[in-house]
Amino acid sequence: MVFASNLGLSFSAASEAAIAAFDRAVEEYLAFGRETGRHLKAALAADPEMVMAHVLRGYFFQLMALPPLLARAQQALESAQSKSAVATSRESDQTTAQVAAEIGEALCEALVFWKRGDFGRVVAELAPMRSRLQRIGGSHTQRDLFTQILIVAAMRAGRLPLARALLAERCALRPHNPEAWRLYADVLGQLGDAGPAARARATSSALAAR
Repeated sequence: MVFASNLGLSFSAASEAAIAAFDRAVEEYLAFGRETGRHLKAALAADPEMVMAHVLRGYFFQLMALPPLLARAQQALESAQSKSAVATSRESDQTTAQVAAEIGEALCEALVFWKRGDFGRVVAELAPMRSRLQRIGGSHTQRDLFTQILIVAAMRAGRLPLARALLAERCALRPHNPEAWRLYADVLGQLGDAGPAARARATSSALAAR
């Protein structure tokens, strides 16, 4: 079935409880909270077929970059891919949700390339999807998570102008986020923008000290 999350995005899932738990997992992660894993487990318990929950689980394992967790990232990817047909069938009559499914599939493909270390392909998969996510009404929280994944991929791929643009937008939307300002300072520094980099770093340090 297709539900609207409390943040405004049409989502394919078995129940509203699964959507609510998924949203809480994303919000907890972006707030640097400690309950991200618990909420994600709740989402999967409510809907073991939820593709986006498996994709998110795989990205979390991959982002940790710990060798023992890479196998679990692969398992999450395989689960997402195997369940994508279920998601496609249950949203076959929902145009908006079809777009959401395509975004989920793009995230699956991007995770494959991430595991291979081909961050240029990750960017190629995800960048075109940003505008589509906005058109179907994705919430600020969900777009922020999507953008965060894209930023890390762009930085690792050496796509620094893209990373700079994404981080400038992120800092404007989340001006009190010290990590966003820190990454922005790093990218500006790599691009040779010493003055703006210093100001961004100072902003990050001031926010972190609060």
